[in-house]
Amino acid sequence: FQYNLTALQHTFDPFRTVAFPIRHSDKCYREDRGGGEMQCWSLQELDSLLYAVHDLKPTLNSLIFTSEDTAFVDSLIDEIRANPNYSA
Repeated sequence: FQYNLTALQHTFDPFRTVAFPIRHSDKCYREDRGGGEMQCWSLQELDSLLYAVHDLKPTLNSLIFTSEDTAFVDSLIDEIRANPNYSA
């Protein structure tokens, strides 16, 4: 964590950053099992949203994800990294 914090201090610009709180896991209603508190976005829907936000504001250079479901965030990061429309 300290390494990431040190690297972040040199590149972080709050005016070029967007944060996304992501609800997922048991909080989501799913047709196959019901339950949940709300309908949640799929990986592909969030990837499309992020690309649209980036397209509207190309000066953004940082995304902050928060979620109770680390596996979903990890999957979203993999999806973003695999998308050739983003630069690393």
